[in-house]
Amino acid sequence: MGLRLGRKVNAGSVVFAVAALLASVQASPPQGRPRMSAHYYDVKTEIRIEGVVQSIRFEPRYQGAAPFLILVLDEPKTSRRFIVEIGPAWFFEHDVHQGERMNVLGSLAPAGDAEAVLIAREVQLQGEIVRVRDARGFPNWRGGSRQAGKRKRGR
Repeated sequence: MGLRLGRKVNAGSVVFAVAALLASVQASPPQGRPRMSAHYYDVKTEIRIEGVVQSIRFEPRYQGAAPFLILVLDEPKTSRRFIVEIGPAWFFEHDVHQGERMNVLGSLAPAGDAEAVLIAREVQLQGEIVRVRDARGFPNWRGGSRQAGKRKRGR
């Protein structure tokens, strides 16, 4: 069975082949970078923790998105460590310092990670409550930085 020249190609099959190729390229993480596991907010797994900030990082969490502000919090009363996903760095407009105490309401991501991951909905620090997600868990930064001027940013 060989290739027959002069045969018409169906446009639908070309579109399908290109889409399949693009999907396989997008599915693989860039060389040298580990794939970030996606965490989704689930109001059924909400907990409140009070902890001390051990470290502050900016990490790519979702493909094509701005780096996220990530805090590592130790909860003294339970001796548990939490990785707290706050939101895109451009959205959160507060200074956070190592050693600072804070209260976080968020969704505990499913087990399987080395450390517990908490997706923040509300952060209380320096006497102020900062809502980074609405009551249903939808991010207040949706729409990107251009839409942020129309909504109250992480303040």
